Amino acid sequence: MMKSVEDIINAAHQHGFGHLAAEVAQSARRTLLLRPSKDVAPAVGTSKFGGCPDLPDGIVWPESGPENEELGTSYPQYQYEPGPMRFIAQINLSELPFVPDGLKLPSSGLIYFFAAVQKIDFPLTGCFGEDWHVFSSSDHEKLVRASPPIPSLKFIEASRFADLGVDENTGIVLPEHRMEFHEDWIPDHKILYGCGLGAGPYTAYFRGCPQHRLGGYPNHIQSPVDAADFSMLAQFDTDHSIGLIWAFGGRAFFMGNSMEIELGNFHKIILITQCS
Repeated sequence: MMKSVEDIINAAHQHGFGHLAAEVAQSARRTLLLRPSKDVAPAVGTSKFGGCPDLPDGIVWPESGPENEELGTSYPQYQYEPGPMRFIAQINLSELPFVPDGLKLPSSGLIYFFAAVQKIDFPLTGCFGEDWHVFSSSDHEKLVRASPPIPSLKFIEASRFADLGVDENTGIVLPEHRMEFHEDWIPDHKILYGCGLGAGPYTAYFRGCPQHRLGGYPNHIQSPVDAADFSMLAQFDTDHSIGLIWAFGGRAFFMGNSMEIELGNFHKIILITQCS
């Protein structure tokens, strides 16, 4: 991941696209990497993946709606299990570093991310449906570590966010576009995917360096999301280290209107999932 607009301009010149450097740089957005760390158990109210959420008094664990009959006939393996959703993550906004020109968010409070669980392919989470829930709490509300709504509910492994304030976690991303590949072209996967972990770039990408991010553009697996009127609030990747799997090694994008996000209105956030 590039660190600055200057890096983008230099890379464009290096690879023969100097004439497009300024135009490309104008489309750049800043992003913040969210990395799981298991060295310390997450305290109540801190940013984390999985486990049980820290909810305000009186807020109940979100549940998915009734089964979709049409979906169940066409794609039975993707049908949701009605009942408690899977808790994905909570982000304490007061813990986030200032990211110049980054996604504008409220300065305090917590954002919670939940998604429904698939019935047949558990523990896969989300795909081909509209069952998710994103909401926030204010910084003056008392938070309580929620208890599992049913004893059999399985979880993503609780992991705090590692070193949110360090410079290594911020960078510049560009919008992705559909590419046409030619037989005589050997792509540099380190440039394309941001990881150069030897042979098997897709394996390295999904298993070696999952891209959980706040703000920026989505890292698409399928066709680019038409996001002309949307900003990406968060991207959560398949991450085997914490037991988070999106539909056969996929990725989830939580998208919304940038002004609504800045105002803290997260109830209109939509979830888009893609998989290989």
